Amino acid sequence: MKILVAYFSGTGNTERIAREIALRLEARGNKAKTGSVENLHVDSLERTALGLGFPSYGLAFPSIIERFVERLPKAEEPVPAFVFSTHAWSSGNSLTVLAERLLEKNIHTVARQAFSCPSNGARTFFAPGAFMYRKMVRVDPRLPEQLEDFAGTIDSALTSFTRNPFEDLGVKSLANSLLAAFAKHVMEERMFRDFKVVKNQCIGCGKCVRQCPDGNLAMEGKKAEFLRGNGCMRCMRCISICPTGAILFGEKSRDKGRYTPEFRDGLFDRVLKR
Repeated sequence: MKILVAYFSGTGNTERIAREIALRLEARGNKAKTGSVENLHVDSLERTALGLGFPSYGLAFPSIIERFVERLPKAEEPVPAFVFSTHAWSSGNSLTVLAERLLEKNIHTVARQAFSCPSNGARTFFAPGAFMYRKMVRVDPRLPEQLEDFAGTIDSALTSFTRNPFEDLGVKSLANSLLAAFAKHVMEERMFRDFKVVKNQCIGCGKCVRQCPDGNLAMEGKKAEFLRGNGCMRCMRCISICPTGAILFGEKSRDKGRYTPEFRDGLFDRVLKR
């Protein structure tokens, strides 16, 4: 089957998972391709299954995923889909909420999976010896088996869907709703704040400005500057790709590590045996 695996990825975890899923679906005889929602325009999903992945921010999917779903054309015939998330500690009700959004477009979710992945926040806010760092800056050793199992579930569900369309939205829980409110209004607003660019460290390369997925950075006087401060998705891409460590998310992130692409790939490669 033809499959489009679309995703948003702030610092690369979800992109890595999307590509691993696509590889395993290809191995099962499907024709799968991946693409970031940041530069992906979908005119039609005819004869195509959709995969949609995202990082969980505050136990919810980011606004860029909401905008992507809004742009999707409403299908005339039922379209099969699977959704997946990456998270440091929980994805809450986000997969079910996304499945409900997709159903409004006549896109039927037939498989769901949340993957525990390394925390870019813990890498940035804690020293390597700290308990939270050791607990959260790691790839689950079970990831290879989880990926294989999910690809098998997707492949089987897509085959069943061609015979008789169905959906598996999942069930939302009140506990997850309460946790999401706590994560958004307490944890994230307390930790992810005081964004700033240290001007004497910024070299004016513009990398953070060009790659910000939420338009929250601009060049001002040959230096990068936040436009809305804390008012963005808080994906942490800018702080992870800055070549001089000039971006801080509060003083707790000063002189700490960064979730760079090289650091991320090292974590995944060790578990996936790349």
